[in-house]
Amino acid sequence: DVLHVLHYQLEGSEQEALDAYSGGMISRNAYYFEQGKISDREFKHFEELVMSYAGSITVRSFPRFAARISTMDIKNGIAEYRKINGYSPDVVIVDSMDLLTDATRRQWGAEPERSKRIAVANDIEDRDWLNNERNVLTEYNCSEAKGLARPCTHLISLNQSSAERKECLMRLHVAKSRFFRKGDTIKIATDYDNEVFYDSQRTLNLNRD
Repeated sequence: DVLHVLHYQLEGSEQEALDAYSGGMISRNAYYFEQGKISDREFKHFEELVMSYAGSITVRSFPRFAARISTMDIKNGIAEYRKINGYSPDVVIVDSMDLLTDATRRQWGAEPERSKRIAVANDIEDRDWLNNERNVLTEYNCSEAKGLARPCTHLISLNQSSAERKECLMRLHVAKSRFFRKGDTIKIATDYDNEVFYDSQRTLNLNRD
């Protein structure tokens, strides 16, 4: 499918975000092309690979930390994107939501109760529970601490034991979904060393096993 992505980078530069996307597209760590460590032969191969892709990625960055970017800025940016391109983005990514404020640009306080819940959750983290691969984080695990679940159409938790981290594996759990069945857990392979969250080939081999 052809997808047009609008990415808001609320911490860090546009170049950092684009380098990460570029690394993901060619399955190589961004360090190699940032430092010019890719041979001409490899570069030509990667160029042909990228040219075969369809769609687009547009990055808007706000590198100054805590610049109080609001939900209204996001909505206005989407409207501007639509005006320039003649179509709306298929996917909007905000990295990350916790750096957004609301449309009033209000400077929110410490929210003592929320802070207390997060602190308690950190204190009682049960590594043995997390390392049991039969366990997954559900809607219940995050709804009280961070208020994330209620406004979400879909909520997918990322679950990884210490053993899975060493093997570059992860379990995605569909904790909430309004339009299809929830409760499924999907095991995938990752390749963070080469800027790839989802390693499709290794994942297919996992499913064959």
